[in-house]
Amino acid sequence: MMFTAAVAQIDKAGRGAHAYHQFAVNAREQALVDGDRAVAWVLVAYLAEAFAGRNYEEPLLEEESSVVYEWLETWARQLDATAIATFSETANAMARDIATVQASNANVRFR
Repeated sequence: MMFTAAVAQIDKAGRGAHAYHQFAVNAREQALVDGDRAVAWVLVAYLAEAFAGRNYEEPLLEEESSVVYEWLETWARQLDATAIATFSETANAMARDIATVQASNANVRFR
C-alpha cells in the first residue's frame, strides 16, 4: 500500500479522532507486511494514534485536524517517492518531527 492512499482514508472518513485511530491500526498492520518501510509505518501510526488519543473524548478542532492531516499527507508523498536506500534518513526526519509534535502537544495539555 502507498502512504498517500493510506492517508487519504483519513480524509474519506471525515478526519475525526476515529479516522486517525483507524489509520493507526491500518498503518501498524501495514508495517508487518512492508518490511522495508516498517519503521515509517510505525512512526505515522504512532503520530496518528497520539493525536487521536489526545482528542478521542472531545471533538477535534478543524484547524488541529487540518494541520495533522497536512503533515501526514506531506510525509506520505515524500515516503512514496523515497528510494529504499535513503529511507532511513527520511524516517529519522519523521522521528524528529514527531518529537516536535509531542512537545507542542504537552504544552497544549498543561496550559
